Parts: sequence; structure tokens; C-alpha cells
Amino acid sequence: MAPLRGPLPARGKKTEYLDDRIPRPAAQPLHAVQVPGRIARDSACSPDSIRYALAALLTALVTTVKTQRPVALAPGALAAVPVMFVRRIAITRG
Repeated sequence: MAPLRGPLPARGKKTEYLDDRIPRPAAQPLHAVQVPGRIARDSACSPDSIRYALAALLTALVTTVKTQRPVALAPGALAAVPVMFVRRIAITRG
């Protein structure tokens, strides 16, 4: 990472970011969200971080299914129902 250029600004002034490749939080609303925002900021600099996040989510899903059996799949299935309805409507409308 590039070092900070100059002294830190006073309150109310524009802050200077350590790395210019990272978009400013105001420009990316997703960056304001806790966990997905951190993943989005990390993936802006390193595309490999999204792979690590997906691996962590997959590991959490497998662990949950092994401990709680099919009950762990119910929230995902319930969340998929509206998505499938929208997909089917989109397909039929052309």
C-alpha cells in the first residue's frame, strides 16, 4: 500500500485514502454495510478475496447442514421461492 501523503486533515476536511485504487465509501453504498462491504473493498484490490469469502460461506453451509441436517436448508429454500417466481415471470414475458 502507498503511504499516506502529508499530515492527516483536520475534522470536516476530505480524508486521503491509503490506496487510491479503493473507491470512496460515498461512491459505493455497498461499502457502508458491515461484512459485504469489507468483502467488496477487499475484492477491489485483490480479486482472490472473493474466492476466500465464497469458500468460507460454503464451509459454514456444510458445517450447518452436518450439524442440523435438512433444517439448515429451509431458510435458503424460503429465500429462493420469490426469486424463482420472478425468474419464471421474466421467462414467460420474454
